Amino acid sequence: MFVLEQQSDVFVDALVADHRSQMLFLSVYGRDTSIQQLMARLHQRPDQGGVDDLTLQDPASRAEVMRVLVGDPARLDKITGRLPRSGLLGNLLHAWIFDPTLLKIDPATGSGWLLEHLQGDWPKGHQAAHEAAQAWRMIQELSPVPLLDHWMLTVLAHLQTVQALVRPASAGPVSALRIELPQDFMSWVSEQVRHGLLPETAPSARQGVATPGQVALFHAA
Repeated sequence: MFVLEQQSDVFVDALVADHRSQMLFLSVYGRDTSIQQLMARLHQRPDQGGVDDLTLQDPASRAEVMRVLVGDPARLDKITGRLPRSGLLGNLLHAWIFDPTLLKIDPATGSGWLLEHLQGDWPKGHQAAHEAAQAWRMIQELSPVPLLDHWMLTVLAHLQTVQALVRPASAGPVSALRIELPQDFMSWVSEQVRHGLLPETAPSARQGVATPGQVALFHAA
């Protein structure tokens, strides 16, 4: 758990920035009044007691772990759940504060977000393969032209090269990936097909099978 410099009576287990360094997702625990106060401060100006940025700190050393801008608070949504009452902690809430763009892709702009929970008990490489597969499914949904499954690694590598895949800062057991297809994506696919670099049939087993880890963005930790 982390603490917030701006409000020390809440505890954070996950924070994700977007590609503009603004808050995309915050998972926070605290008493009902503390959570409500935090939400109110997100919507107030700093000269009225509000906050325009959030600084995540290590609870022991108070060292800065991560900082995000709040941005336009009107874009943020919230889901809360009440934890079972226990001991000295009393009545605690768990709140997710997030940008709703996380929940749906935007085919018009060819963009979307992939938010993944990092599974610490998965075998090495499994998380990378899982995330690459999830990213590929979203790319297929966003693409204006059909994409064959065996094109996955070639397309992922290209999108990383042109910076169409962006992994912003995060803290806690979460990872975010922004996918934004370039305007010339359809032309690039057509050109690769014409030159045989995106073949109609999958490579044979004798040619070897690539892995998502060969795309740097999906290297296993």
